[in-house]
Amino acid sequence: MEIIDFHTHFLTPDRTKEAYDYLLKSGLALPGADGELKGLKIAMKKNGIGYAINLPAALSGEQAIEANTRVISHNHTDNEVYSLGTMHMELAGDAEKEARRLKQNGVKGVKLNPNSQGFWPDDDRMAPVYDACASEGLFVLFHAGAGAEPGFDPAKINAGPSRFKRVIKEYKKMKIVLAHMGGLMMWREAMDCVIGKDVFIDTAYTTVMDDALFCEVLKAHGVPKVLFGSDFPWQDPGEIAAKVDRCVKDEEDRERIFFKNAKVLLGG
Repeated sequence: MEIIDFHTHFLTPDRTKEAYDYLLKSGLALPGADGELKGLKIAMKKNGIGYAINLPAALSGEQAIEANTRVISHNHTDNEVYSLGTMHMELAGDAEKEARRLKQNGVKGVKLNPNSQGFWPDDDRMAPVYDACASEGLFVLFHAGAGAEPGFDPAKINAGPSRFKRVIKEYKKMKIVLAHMGGLMMWREAMDCVIGKDVFIDTAYTTVMDDALFCEVLKAHGVPKVLFGSDFPWQDPGEIAAKVDRCVKDEEDRERIFFKNAKVLLGG
């Protein structure tokens, strides 16, 4: 079966030494400046993944422009791994110009991470970014929820599912993807706030999610709005694929999750 991994990472110049050492030890990244990309392609081949989507997230407006330049260059030369762009609240008046540049260079969407980028999704200061993406037809893939660590304070999580309710309501022309089945480690809040809404969700980092809850969220949201994603290099794509296989018995539904829904969102 064809598989598109809609949630991977490799353009990470800000990777800390601790994280890098962990990735090397786990075998999910290889030594060298381009190690994560090579490691990703090895994992793709191992798990029968034909196409993967890379998700960068800039930590400043300046870094967003620099990252997008690398993204555009990468997408011109790689037929296996396609990179989304990224945006940042600091872009403000330049958001429309940057969104247009991405669109003109064939980029289909952008990644935003409220936690690492330091914004609340429903902050009015994000309006120029959302308006620019909607105007240029760029979908926005948000990190949703907490990290995988236990013991967090939900009120301090920028990307808590409740913070997306207003965004979904007010930006109907902007296609939205909420990663991690609507809210990593915050799935009950996701069920109350975003599941069943007109947004896509992905399966990234759901090894920490009980199969019964995974099935519950999947049923409540509907297969046509679910994308297969792994969160490589933080998760092995094969483990996430196995969860989908365990929880989704219908062949047509598995095809939708593994690749058909992604093709709809990517416009092909």
